[in-house]
Amino acid sequence: MSNPLSINQLLRYFRHYHQKDYSFGGHSHTYREITIVLKGRFEVTYDDTIITLKENTLMIYDEDVFHRNRIISSEDAVVLVYHFKTDDIPPGEKARIYELSESNLNLVNIIAEESDKNAAKLEGSSFMAESFNYQTKKLLEILLIRLIEKEPFADFQHHPESEIFNSAVSYMKDNISSNLSIAEIAKHCQTNDTNLKNIFRKHTGNGVIAHFSHMKIAAAKKLIKEGFSIGEISDILGYSSQGYLTLCFKKETGMTPLEYKKER
Repeated sequence: MSNPLSINQLLRYFRHYHQKDYSFGGHSHTYREITIVLKGRFEVTYDDTIITLKENTLMIYDEDVFHRNRIISSEDAVVLVYHFKTDDIPPGEKARIYELSESNLNLVNIIAEESDKNAAKLEGSSFMAESFNYQTKKLLEILLIRLIEKEPFADFQHHPESEIFNSAVSYMKDNISSNLSIAEIAKHCQTNDTNLKNIFRKHTGNGVIAHFSHMKIAAAKKLIKEGFSIGEISDILGYSSQGYLTLCFKKETGMTPLEYKKER
């Protein structure tokens, strides 16, 4: 990167102590996220890929990308999470995952100590900060510059079911304007309906069609940002009417497309 990386907003920080049976249902959001696994093994469903994060690994999430997490180790896990906004990291073509060197891990611990100074205790097991001192923001910028400029992406372990999941999600992306059935998607992936349903339930927490609907709404959000009208978006994504798009959008996000447009 030719210019220093700047964090526009550092939104939240969490220190999670997850039990070994923990799983998070998944979401996407309009800011970036950093997940740092300090202990245990963490499985991430990220867009069309199922990834295993091992101890002392850091992952940077893009905006508006669906992700779901669960603990897959036999022991409890410790995970740090930061939410932030920046204009200086381009959208990634693949997941940004870094194995932390000793010096970068030491820096992570210093950043976490600074974050804890302004943290409020939540639910007895998590810490969240929404007000950060100057040092926290600058130290996190330094860590990101170190990783993005100097460190290669780490190789990560794919789940055995990742190939089918990847094929299904890629097929959905290629046919985002269609109203696909489970049978059509399963046939493309060369598997049966039941196996496909089980894979999606396991790795997204949703059914196949529910996940496809989520992908359509994520696509609608991007088109809204690009300036398309609600009617144009309805046609592009294959909704039967503008009203049905509005209904689905509100069910997913809690707001209408026009309300979302005004907020953005």
